[in-house]
Amino acid sequence: SGVGATAVATVTNESVTSITVTNPGTGFVVGDTITVTIAPPGGGVTATATGRIMPFGAGGTCVEVFSSRVWIGNGPRITFSAPSDVTNFSTVAGGGSFEQTDSFLRNSIIAIRQANGFLYTFGDSSVNVISNVQTSGTPATTTFNNANVDPQMGTPWRDSIQAFGRALLYANPSGIYALYGGSAEKISGELDGLFAKANFSTGVTPTSAVMNIFGVKCYMLSLTTLNP
Repeated sequence: SGVGATAVATVTNESVTSITVTNPGTGFVVGDTITVTIAPPGGGVTATATGRIMPFGAGGTCVEVFSSRVWIGNGPRITFSAPSDVTNFSTVAGGGSFEQTDSFLRNSIIAIRQANGFLYTFGDSSVNVISNVQTSGTPATTTFNNANVDPQMGTPWRDSIQAFGRALLYANPSGIYALYGGSAEKISGELDGLFAKANFSTGVTPTSAVMNIFGVKCYMLSLTTLNP
């Protein structure tokens, strides 16, 4: 797809031992395959090489590593790399992408987190879980299960999500939730007064952390609220 890429071959003992890219060129896209043929001027056996395009176009707003792959969220779309290769998103190598088309996803994927052998995709209004990721065949094809965990309780705040023991904790304007396996449970009922008086439109964007306070592991959430 692109033009202008150049490289220099290093020859040792009449064989090509390395190729150094001197100009990456422009206009190339992920999935392009660049095949180079190097013919000796005086005759001999031709050398060949294959160039791989780095994933310049694999951008997004959240990222996670799961099942030896990189998973990137961008809007409602999730892109994943080939197994054990963080630079190759080609579909023929086992990479790919899909769009979360569930009716309960209001706008976009906010965060992607792994826990307990599962990959959770947090939407602004729902949570899904990805499991059983497998790649097989030639060309390689990747399959997995993508199931909904909660169709209503997602989060608009990426940095409210924290691993807490065997659970993932996260917050939204209605409270704090604990994600245990296939279900999300509200755990902040006694703090409903703080959330009812909170200012989420002009206050700070809620962020979180996990810390031991006097030997007790705590989930901490920063938010702007009025003393009820």
